[in-house]
Amino acid sequence: VVLWCIKFMAAWFALGFVFTFVCLVATLILSFLFVKTGLVFFGSLLGIISAIIINFIILDLLYNFIVSKKSKKNVMAVLFIISIALAGIGIGMFLIGITKFNYIEDANINNEVEDVYNIPMTENLSISGWYSAIEFVETDSTDIKIVVRHSKYYKTNIYDENETIELYCVQDDSKVMEAIRDIIKDINNKEIKDYYNPTIYVYASKDNIEKMKQNQEIKEEIRRKSELNELYEKTEELQNRIYELNEEIDEKDFIIEDLNRQLEEIRTIPEE
Repeated sequence: VVLWCIKFMAAWFALGFVFTFVCLVATLILSFLFVKTGLVFFGSLLGIISAIIINFIILDLLYNFIVSKKSKKNVMAVLFIISIALAGIGIGMFLIGITKFNYIEDANINNEVEDVYNIPMTENLSISGWYSAIEFVETDSTDIKIVVRHSKYYKTNIYDENETIELYCVQDDSKVMEAIRDIIKDINNKEIKDYYNPTIYVYASKDNIEKMKQNQEIKEEIRRKSELNELYEKTEELQNRIYELNEEIDEKDFIIEDLNRQLEEIRTIPEE
């Protein structure tokens, strides 16, 4: 019964390796999308083949254990040595090939789009970009013009709440496949591009720019104070809870001492 239980667990364990085996074979086929990368492709190919061989060895050992069949140890040993050698060669080729790649930070030159927003100036207006730099440009206009330059694979979301404008650049789901095709093309050209590099330009008069910056600092200060107050309140609540727990502990200690005293009195009563 114990042996059958162990075999049952081994069978479930083997299912995981069956899944990884299928994934590795699929990865092997997908690797041919990057055949133009040279040594990176061949290194990745050898590494995947090595992983497939090791996965196969584990599956074969588990299968032979489940069906009570002896494994061919010599064959398994040779395959394991071959897989280790292929892994080492593959890693070396991959590292040599990756040195030929170029990292391009400003990748939006050829596929850059602009989103333009015109808004009126108000007394408490402030503008902030989520993980994006804001560049203020002085103009003679009394209104505010916001220009967001970003990759065509992204889109801009703008939120206006209580005269606080927040800008977010998020991935455009309708262009995911186009982005994947371009990324594959870039890798085959031995280039790694940073497509998420949006820039926000705010065009306004000098007085309005100073006013918006001042409003932003005031709001940040209010936000920090609010967070500090929340932390202080949570600290007070925890301290009160600690005080209550200490009182409960003292009450229980008193009860325990009283019970121990009663027990001692019972023990000291002479038997008739």
